[in-house]
Amino acid sequence: MLDPIRHIDPSSIKDIDSFRDIVKLLLNIVEQQSEQIEQLRQENQELKDEINRLKGEQGRPKFPKSEEPAAKDISSEKQRRKKNRRKGKKKPNIDIDRTEYCRVDESVLPADAQFKGYDDVIQQELCLIRRNTLYKIERYYSPSQGKLYRGRLPEEYIGEFGAGLQSLVQMLHHVCDVTHGRLDVFLKSQGILMSAGTISNILLSGQSWACEEQREILRAGIEASPYTQADSTKSKEKGQGKTTQVIGSEFFTVFYTMDSKSRLDVLRALLGKPSEGLSLCLNATSRQLLSHFGVAEKDRRFLEKHFGDGRLWDIPAFSAYLQKHAPKIRAKKNMYPRILESLALGYYHEQVDFPVVKSLLSDDAPEYLKIALWLHALCWIHDARHYNKLTPKIELHRSIKEEFQNKYWQFYYQLLDFKELPAPQQELQKLILKQQFESIFKPSTDYFQLNECIRRTLGNKEKLLAVLDNPALPLHNNGMELGARRVVRKRDISLHSWSKTGTKVRDAFMSIVETAAKLGVNAMDYIADRITQKYLMPHLATLVRQAYA
Repeated sequence: MLDPIRHIDPSSIKDIDSFRDIVKLLLNIVEQQSEQIEQLRQENQELKDEINRLKGEQGRPKFPKSEEPAAKDISSEKQRRKKNRRKGKKKPNIDIDRTEYCRVDESVLPADAQFKGYDDVIQQELCLIRRNTLYKIERYYSPSQGKLYRGRLPEEYIGEFGAGLQSLVQMLHHVCDVTHGRLDVFLKSQGILMSAGTISNILLSGQSWACEEQREILRAGIEASPYTQADSTKSKEKGQGKTTQVIGSEFFTVFYTMDSKSRLDVLRALLGKPSEGLSLCLNATSRQLLSHFGVAEKDRRFLEKHFGDGRLWDIPAFSAYLQKHAPKIRAKKNMYPRILESLALGYYHEQVDFPVVKSLLSDDAPEYLKIALWLHALCWIHDARHYNKLTPKIELHRSIKEEFQNKYWQFYYQLLDFKELPAPQQELQKLILKQQFESIFKPSTDYFQLNECIRRTLGNKEKLLAVLDNPALPLHNNGMELGARRVVRKRDISLHSWSKTGTKVRDAFMSIVETAAKLGVNAMDYIADRITQKYLMPHLATLVRQAYA
């Protein structure tokens, strides 16, 4: 930024246009320097605080900024597009379990009193009642037959702890984020004696059926939904850093915790985390990707010679084969992961055992690239955050940013309106909206940092306008961000899970609970139905398919 002004000679400025260009450049340098000074000030303070903490002292307390108004964070649909909405009525949505009539004492009624109907008053109540049952089982012994006869326990008996209690424990832990320790306190306060080990066993008892339902929900959702959304967030397992992938759409949400956020782990999650791991295959798709990722021609010829027969390989066997026969390829730290990703994507796109994502909506994280079979859409709200982060100090730049953001959101509203149009009108609007995009997103303002953000948006034009080709796509990824927030809340409360089994069960139950909520299914009743193995309620996967039908 400083290079253009190093050789400026004020005496050589002859015209107003040159002077205007120099002032414009100087203002942007001031803007950039102000931002760097603020960053350095924050970094210096963080270092001072860390030094003080190492000395056993405290860092500087954080106070909210008051000298400047906070930047407007447009992160919700309500804030982006205000509508005159009235609060809906609550009573029609309340399920009535019993009706009680409050009669008028006929002795106080005059002779001409006429019945005019009822006034409805609703009282909501939830009764949590302990019901410990002692079963006294009769026993008879026959000396002649040498046999003992015992009475049978009723069918609803499933063990020392009933289905209702087990379902409540699951709901409190997985929905309300109640920890093991507080569950123990709560149960004892209600007269239920259950050891810490038993609480843990109950929480882990649904591993088989819950994990299977989780995978079937994912299968049904990807298969039936016109698009799939994805996001990720950090997670922990016994102190080790993990990444939880959140996959879903309008009527389902599924969670899978993986070792990393790599593209390979994203593919594992999209395949329902198969126990056999991820397969690799050299086919037409992977050949195109090898070329796209810039794999050397010599390496591609080797792969074609040794893996071109279309056979499936698992990653450990493939890695061992390369280590033995082509150690130079295996040693390429920058290119070997691209080879694995190409072969894994080739397998994923052409396999038929699990549905493939056709249209994907995500943020601009690189691990989601090349996964969708047809369209990869980006979230407009993520894109807008780059503009929200700009904090111009020059009044001119503030006005430029505000004016541009107004145009930004006006175009966003036009895309929302486009989604509501009939199909013939949508076809007519496509070209118009593309032209408007080109006219709005031109990096030609006098605020250079804003121009950088505009260039980023312009580079993502195809992905941001994917909704023009698939109007069912949302313009934002807030649904999966809300799902990721559930994982963050769980991490805040419990920090981490203690085993792979615990992580799997947590993900499975979160998937069931979140999907049930989207479908309007009582999750506690559903879990109880599965615990008792009655299966009176339809599978969530079936309901997901019906919701998209």
